[in-house]
Amino acid sequence: MEYDGTLATPAVQSALSTGGLDAVRYPGGSYADGYHWQTNTEDGGGFVAPNTDFDHYTATVRAAGAQAIVTANCGSGTPQEAAAWVQYSNVTKGYGVKYWEIGNGEYGASWEGDNHSSHSATTYATNLLQYISAMKAVDPSIKIGAVLTTPASWPDGIVGPGDTQVSTSSSTSLLSTHAVKRANGDVDVMLINKDPNNDASVSLSYNGFTPGSGTPTVYSYLKNGTSITSATNGTKVDIWSCNGQRNQQWTLG
Repeated sequence: MEYDGTLATPAVQSALSTGGLDAVRYPGGSYADGYHWQTNTEDGGGFVAPNTDFDHYTATVRAAGAQAIVTANCGSGTPQEAAAWVQYSNVTKGYGVKYWEIGNGEYGASWEGDNHSSHSATTYATNLLQYISAMKAVDPSIKIGAVLTTPASWPDGIVGPGDTQVSTSSSTSLLSTHAVKRANGDVDVMLINKDPNNDASVSLSYNGFTPGSGTPTVYSYLKNGTSITSATNGTKVDIWSCNGQRNQQWTLG
């Protein structure tokens, strides 16, 4: 978007509105990971068209009646730079931008601007938490998106030290399982269950950490379901029992 000098023109604003575009992302794609909003500059002297700074972008989004989505620079930026952006946007100017992202396709992408020594998922997640903490300290109401991928999809095979900390397996191909470790060591388990009427089991294996004492939370999406349900161990929304702390076995009852 930085390279489109017509961004702030009435013609573009009208086209966005007429086209029914409800959300406009800024600064756009890979440019985001080299863009410094305070100086309206791109790393390496990259081209930035006139009238494409954050204020012009916000004016266009407002005129079009669309939602702003802003991507903070995670490649060469800092959590402090991102927090200052939230401060300027939502406190100083009162723009009320609700949706923010941290980086654009950040980890594993060789073409993506990234000054970190490691480009692994763990490095990105560590940086992500720092950004979230700094930005939400300014405005706790904002929503922050992260770069994610699905298993077997690029760049899922690109890993670094500490990337694989909890893995899952299930007794049937009709039950897709995923698990993530929270910062406090607790575990969330996500299930896509295409056969909820029959018994199945899920195993969790841990690598490099001991799970917390808290009961894992299970999020389920059932066959023909219209929403994701969640329940901790022992409730009636998909009853799962957990045996042991390490190499846990979950059984659907």
